Amino acid sequence: MKRVSFCKLISIWMFLLVIIWPVNASAEEKTEILRLNIFERYYKYMMPHFQDFIDITNKKYGIILDVTTVITTDSDSLYYATKNKDIDIIVLSMNNLRSENYPYIANKLVIPIDIEKIPNYQNINPLFQEKPQIMDEGYHYGLPIFAGLHSLAYNADIVNEEPDSWSVLWDKDNAKKYSICSNYPEGNIFITALALGSKAQDLSDYNSLIHQIPLNTLRTKLNQLTSNVYSYYPVYPSLGEMKHLSYTTTWGLRVLEAQKQGMNWKTVYPKEGCKGWLDILAITSAVTPNSRKYDICLDFFNYFLRNELQVKCTENGDLIPVTYNATTHDSSQYSFSEDYFVSAFHSEEIETDTMRLIDALWKYAMTQKSTSIIFKDKYEDSEIMGTEGDDNDLDFIHAGSYYKRGKKIAEERRRIRSQKASALPITLPIDLKLLLVEHSIKTGYTKQEIIIKALEEYMAKYALVKQAPAK
Repeated sequence: MKRVSFCKLISIWMFLLVIIWPVNASAEEKTEILRLNIFERYYKYMMPHFQDFIDITNKKYGIILDVTTVITTDSDSLYYATKNKDIDIIVLSMNNLRSENYPYIANKLVIPIDIEKIPNYQNINPLFQEKPQIMDEGYHYGLPIFAGLHSLAYNADIVNEEPDSWSVLWDKDNAKKYSICSNYPEGNIFITALALGSKAQDLSDYNSLIHQIPLNTLRTKLNQLTSNVYSYYPVYPSLGEMKHLSYTTTWGLRVLEAQKQGMNWKTVYPKEGCKGWLDILAITSAVTPNSRKYDICLDFFNYFLRNELQVKCTENGDLIPVTYNATTHDSSQYSFSEDYFVSAFHSEEIETDTMRLIDALWKYAMTQKSTSIIFKDKYEDSEIMGTEGDDNDLDFIHAGSYYKRGKKIAEERRRIRSQKASALPITLPIDLKLLLVEHSIKTGYTKQEIIIKALEEYMAKYALVKQAPAK
């Protein structure tokens, strides 16, 4: 047997290296991972179509696309995952994109979307196309994906007559028989304003709102709503509670689940109007503009904006397609008129003054709560309770950023006790923080009094307690 020389072995090794290395490198270049954040409520609608999108993408680019999904449960975790560049595409509320609490655009956490490369953009209802909440300096940073109405639902097994007004939530006979959302303070204030006669299209405008309703009247009405509520839900009403509740505010999504469990819940659209909600898709700064992944993101948007797919994903009636138009869609599944629909979404971005008003009114309403507040966590069998006069008073300040885990609540409570008001969540306006600190160092005040005095001064500072101007 001939012995193979050392030089010949080296030559063979080099030859194999030249042949195999490009193959491995090429395989790596042909693999693309697209990381998606999708709200849990959308996953079941969108996921069945992922494979079709993957097949189309693989054929178009000659690659192997791997789509991974991350289901977030709260706005804080989504924001920080985006900040850490852990996600490529996010789904979020239209109002969060430019908010002070989650400044995605200001902090350059999302990048502009080239709508010229999205042919199906033209399918979107013009009412949604250029919302100021998703625009900045003429660029689109968000693309509508699904819409709906923040409406009223009732338990037909308990309630004999179908309600047609938000006023049922203030009926004394319905005290402790309804649930409202804890993570949507503006929605609770908006339905309060609607019950007092405000128009849906005026809810976002501070001057229009206070011109119609004296603020003391609005505050008193809101306090009644929060005083008589049975429970708050962070995302969806509890199915267990819905068995014995009479009413709940709803995004429309939970009612179908209750019906599947044999409960006789129905959604109604009160005559005073509803506030529409719009969820959007955005591309994070983890994606390089004009790269292959960027183009795949645009293709993903284009795929789910196909009219037939929008209808397919919303055919159960709990969501409204963003391509919805009464002239091109079967509107029989919706019990509202085209005018009602337009009114719900015909509003500009919520003004800073309006958000300050909402922030102050909601926190003030929380301090006036005299009975137990229960925050239900859909993902854990835990309750967080607080009553007037106990050590939990400052926990009511969490409006808009509730902690859903008992461990986090305990940690936050210890932090507040040790650092007083200076350790309150960063979502609070700095001026309100300073007032809380100022009052916390004064002797003779209970925590309840500290909160009330600070809020009253904060509201007065920003003219949030002045009477409405004369007509």
